Amino acid sequence: MNYCRKCGSVIEPEDKYCKSCGCATANNLLSAPENIADTEISLQTDIVPISDVVHEKTKHIKIIPIIISAAIISAVIALVLVFYKPILSHYYTSKADSSKNDTSKLLYASKSLALKSNKKSKDILKALLSAPASSSRLNVESIMRDFSSSLSKADYKDIFSAYTVSNFRNAIKNEDYNSAIYKLKDMKNMGINFKKENGYKNMMQFEINLLEQEEAEKGAVNSLSRGCNFYSDIDNDGFDEIFTVHDSSTKHNGETISMYKYKDSYYQPASTYTFNEPYALTLKGAYNYCKDKKGIFIEYINPYKNADCISVLSAQGSSLTLKGTVSTNELDEIVDMKDINKDGITEISVSKKFVYFAPELYYSKWYRINDDGSSPSKITTDDKFKLEDFHSHNPNDPNIFIFPGSSTEKIEEYNLSLIGRDELTKGLNEILARHGYVFKDAKLNIYFKGKKWYKPNDDYVFDKNNLAKSGFNDVEISNYSLIQKHLDMLKPKQ
Repeated sequence: MNYCRKCGSVIEPEDKYCKSCGCATANNLLSAPENIADTEISLQTDIVPISDVVHEKTKHIKIIPIIISAAIISAVIALVLVFYKPILSHYYTSKADSSKNDTSKLLYASKSLALKSNKKSKDILKALLSAPASSSRLNVESIMRDFSSSLSKADYKDIFSAYTVSNFRNAIKNEDYNSAIYKLKDMKNMGINFKKENGYKNMMQFEINLLEQEEAEKGAVNSLSRGCNFYSDIDNDGFDEIFTVHDSSTKHNGETISMYKYKDSYYQPASTYTFNEPYALTLKGAYNYCKDKKGIFIEYINPYKNADCISVLSAQGSSLTLKGTVSTNELDEIVDMKDINKDGITEISVSKKFVYFAPELYYSKWYRINDDGSSPSKITTDDKFKLEDFHSHNPNDPNIFIFPGSSTEKIEEYNLSLIGRDELTKGLNEILARHGYVFKDAKLNIYFKGKKWYKPNDDYVFDKNNLAKSGFNDVEISNYSLIQKHLDMLKPKQ
């Protein structure tokens, strides 16, 4: 059986139109299911009651105001979070400005800065700190320190730096060095270069003297007269360490170097190092012994080896550690120190007197201390040298000779092996110059004309194949031949 899809009336097979609603039956027929219960269920599920539709629309309409309200509340919270601190900071600034009591001004201004940096509150605090010394100002300083952790580093420095520097300078002026030393930590934290302040050297010397007195009270004998004691920042912590020298209390004839470090606002003992029976021990100063590493250079004589020595101590952590020693091997040698290759690192030399030069001249071998404590490294590979490298020697001195005794005393061959080609050439022609030879070489001509002892003789004739005929004595012939031999060995190989 078929039914009209529009009105549900029965449609006979021969009907072309529904008898009830008149709708054409073509494509408008609904077949009856075998189970009528299924039809009822199907009809119920396809039909939506009007009350449900109305309820659903009403539900959506009620949600819109809720969403709008939530958005407004979120916006308000965001604005409060953004402007809360500036508004409250401004309120505290106003309270500080209107307060008659210094303590109230301080508290409100500090609270304002803790919330937001502003010039007005900083000016109020600066004015309070610049007040004449009194219990009121001391109270300001104490409370300011309590608030220091809440303030930005820039604000704290801006407010406190001028005040701290002023107090430091007043303490120095009044020779209240203990108070000045106490303020070094604050000055460092503010980025103030206190080492350039007038009176800093006097303050440090006062502290050295004070430490010496404490050592003397303990029975130590100090030798300030030798200039041993000094200060330098060798561990790069921003504060100078103090070094003193006194007789060892544990080793016979030993000398102990003590290091004092700045800690908890005053100088405290940190470490000691003792040398066994040194003679004439002197602290030369603090220098870089390798890249970015500073140490104390100490000169002394080793009485057992009769050797001149320079040792280097470093401060690793809080301990003095021996990094290395350079010493001489013979009595006619000395040690010295210098940044020989201009790289910011101080090298140590062992210099040997060169007998045939006048005045006393030396050739040097240079060594560098190693941070790992191994034997010092030799930094030069060529022992030959130039006159301008000699100690206490001016190569342009008009009275100077390369070989002052070359006409009367034979030169030892081992001495020539230490000299470079330019000096050997001048020394060779020095023999000719004594006889008045006029040099055709422009450089040699200028060099010897600068010597007061040189007297040119146009009549003098030199024959290199017959030195005796050229007026040379036996010593000059021997020395000329020896020097020429070494010059030939230095000629570049073809």
